[in-house]
Amino acid sequence: MPRNKIWGSCIPFLLILPMFMAGCTGITPTPKPHAVLTVTRDEINLGEPITLHGDESKENAGVFTEWRWDFGDGNYTSTTSGFTSYHYSSPGNYVVTMTVENTEGGTDSATVMIFVNGPPTISLVMPESVKVGDDAILDSSGSTDIESGLLTWDWQFYTDNIEDGKATITYNEDNSIATLSTTSSGIINGTLTLTDDKGSGSSKDFTLNVLTRNWKLTWELRTISPPIEFSGKLSPGEEWNNTNIPGEGGIIYSVNATLTLDQQDGNPIGDENFTLQLYVPIGGWSAESKATRPYQNIDFEAKAHIDRTEMNTVSSIPVEITADSTQEIMDTQFPASSFGQGDWRWKIVYDSQSDDWLIDTPLSAFYDNQWSLEINFEIYYPVIVELN
Repeated sequence: MPRNKIWGSCIPFLLILPMFMAGCTGITPTPKPHAVLTVTRDEINLGEPITLHGDESKENAGVFTEWRWDFGDGNYTSTTSGFTSYHYSSPGNYVVTMTVENTEGGTDSATVMIFVNGPPTISLVMPESVKVGDDAILDSSGSTDIESGLLTWDWQFYTDNIEDGKATITYNEDNSIATLSTTSSGIINGTLTLTDDKGSGSSKDFTLNVLTRNWKLTWELRTISPPIEFSGKLSPGEEWNNTNIPGEGGIIYSVNATLTLDQQDGNPIGDENFTLQLYVPIGGWSAESKATRPYQNIDFEAKAHIDRTEMNTVSSIPVEITADSTQEIMDTQFPASSFGQGDWRWKIVYDSQSDDWLIDTPLSAFYDNQWSLEINFEIYYPVIVELN
């Protein structure tokens, strides 16, 4: 038989031979497991853990030998159980891949997407210190969120201790700027917390030093101008009363009061029956003066005088003082109760007919006597100048 015919009849047999041989040797495909990956939360805030579960995966043959975890940020790990947890160090989107392998050498993989929300970045611009009475502006409006989320500002100020500074606090519309109108010196501590719309937050502590002020105090003696003046008309047996409070904001040094009876009122005879009286409760001082004429000459006006000097003394040397305000200086440097503070109670009394006049004068001649009272005070006033 020719050779080419022999080879031609063998070709079909050669084509089916591998199939018979495969059956004879027992070679079958490696059984693959079925990977199932779940995550408790696929959106977290930076710093929170994710928990991954692969324990619902199916071996299909043999048993699982390991779970391999690729967290999508360049970090890997393997476990002998079907779950693990992980913390991301940066915000962003990550693909987590879990690969399972069974004892037959079969593998399968599954993936999940994880979003890690980053916290806001706080930008706080503020002074380190201000002088008491000035405003301090704490501006965090330049703060940002990497995901451009809606931000919420929360300011906490700690001023519970007596040595803490004090301030009245106001905010702008979105609370990103706090304005502190300081009222007393000391340290104001606080914390700003910024939270985005997914609940991720950042906090920043801050300290503001509220400085006190330096002053120079001197005293200036001034005569009250114009003088205090009263006038009126009295009949025998009548009196006039008035209360005034001189020297508010200062310290009284002297007083000089003169009661003058009008020589031209047509009734000069009763002028010497007038008495000027004064009572100052703080200090318990009272004084009285009866109107008289020089040499009892009816050609002169009758007058009564009350005067006193050196009621109080003050330092003639300038004093440097540390205080939060001029009011604090007034409260601390003024005597608790200087002489002459408070009410000054004045009284003018028209007495009955004087026995000094030895002439027969009708009683009607003593009626409607006119008078005037002039009171001059010298008062020390503080001159307070702030030092740089």
